[in-house]
Amino acid sequence: MKEKPGVMLYFDRLPYLNRMDDTQRGRLFLWIMEYAQYGVVPEIEDPMLGMAWDVVKPAIDLDTERYEAKCERNRENIQKRWKKDSNTTVSSRIPNTKTKQTQKQKQTHTQKQSQNAEALLRLAQERMQAWEEERKRLETKKPSPEGKA
Repeated sequence: MKEKPGVMLYFDRLPYLNRMDDTQRGRLFLWIMEYAQYGVVPEIEDPMLGMAWDVVKPAIDLDTERYEAKCERNRENIQKRWKKDSNTTVSSRIPNTKTKQTQKQKQTHTQKQSQNAEALLRLAQERMQAWEEERKRLETKKPSPEGKA
């Protein structure tokens, strides 16, 4: 299993830390790191540090269990994905999210083109109507050929 990347420090532990001096906080911090990474249980003589450790250790243990459970869940999900169809090649089992994005982009582009075409058609129809009205108006103002003699 992959090594844990770190350890969580929770804000609700701050009141305990505020009651300690810098030396005690430093020791507690090192104990937390060594216990979380290597499982080393410290030898505690200071009662203040003992109480703080009694609060911190169960949280580290719980976080470790959660991390291991998450790793196991992820491992199982990976195995399920790779074992779905034994007749496929590796590349066909990897989802191609780029293709999905490209299809979505093409749909969006096509929709925009369609909207633009509709807008241009409406504009052309409005202009044709305006030109037709202007032509009729000008025809009514033309002097008739009978008036010329």
